[in-house]
Amino acid sequence: MFCLNKIKQLNIFEQISELKHMTTKQPVGFIDLLANNFDINIFIPNSFKEHYYSDLGKDRKYELSSVLSALLIMQIFHIPTTVLLTVFLIFSTEIREFCGFYKSIPDESFFSRFKTTFESDLGNLFDSMVLKVIDICEDINNNLPDNSPEKNLNSKLIYDTSGLKPKVKENNPKTLVSEVNRQKSYAKATNKQNFNPYAAAYKNMPKFAQANPNIKLDFVNGHFGYFYKFGLLTNGWGVPLSIKFFDEDFYKSIDKKEFDTPEEQKYFYDNAH
Repeated sequence: MFCLNKIKQLNIFEQISELKHMTTKQPVGFIDLLANNFDINIFIPNSFKEHYYSDLGKDRKYELSSVLSALLIMQIFHIPTTVLLTVFLIFSTEIREFCGFYKSIPDESFFSRFKTTFESDLGNLFDSMVLKVIDICEDINNNLPDNSPEKNLNSKLIYDTSGLKPKVKENNPKTLVSEVNRQKSYAKATNKQNFNPYAAAYKNMPKFAQANPNIKLDFVNGHFGYFYKFGLLTNGWGVPLSIKFFDEDFYKSIDKKEFDTPEEQKYFYDNAH
C-alpha cells in the first residue's frame, strides 16, 4: 500500500479520506498517484478486448485502455457529461497523458456510443476487479491490530438497494406533487379517516416510465419516484463488490406482485436476493 503522508503513518481508512481530499485540492498529484499505482490493463477481460477490436482490429484509432482511463477519470472527478469530459481532455495535458491520448482525443459522440455498445463488457470489467479487491482487503485486514473495531469486517457482506433517478417526464416534481395533492383533496372532500394520500398517489401513477420500462416507480432514499434500481453488495467496510441493475430479466425472475405502498415495494425488493 502506498503512503500518502510521509510524516504521519495513516491507516487505510485515513488514506481513503486523504484520497478524496486530493481529488479536489491536488488533482494533478492524484492523477500522478493513480498513474504510478494502477494499471487498468490488468483488469480488462480478453473478451472485452476481442469485442472492441473485432471490427477494426488494431486499426482502432483509440486504444481500449485509453478510453477506459478517460471514463475512469470522468467518474473520479464527477464530470457529469461526455461533452465536459472532452473539454477536460482538450485543456488538461496531465489527463491526456494519463489516458494515453497523444495525437488526438475522441469526441463526445464516441464516448456515448462506446458506453452503449460495450455496456455488458463494462460490467464484466468491474466484475474482474472483485477478486483483486477482496485480496487487497484481506491484506489490509491482516495488518490491522487485533483490537481494531474494523478488524474482520471485510469478511462480512451487506446487501442493499438503491437507484438512479433519470431525467424522464414522470420525474417532474409537479407530476408527483399534483397527484398527491389531488388525493389529499379527495380525502378531505369525502371526509375519509386514516387515508394515506401518498399510497393512493403511488397506486394511481404509471408503474414505469414511458421512455424505458426498466425505470420503475419505486421508493428510494426516503421518497418515491421513477428509478433505475440496482442491488449493491459491499463488505463490512463499505467497499463495493457487486452492482447489479434490476432489468426486465430480474423482474421476470420473481413472481409478479402488486404493492399497496412504495415502502412495501422497497421492503420486498430489498429482500429479493
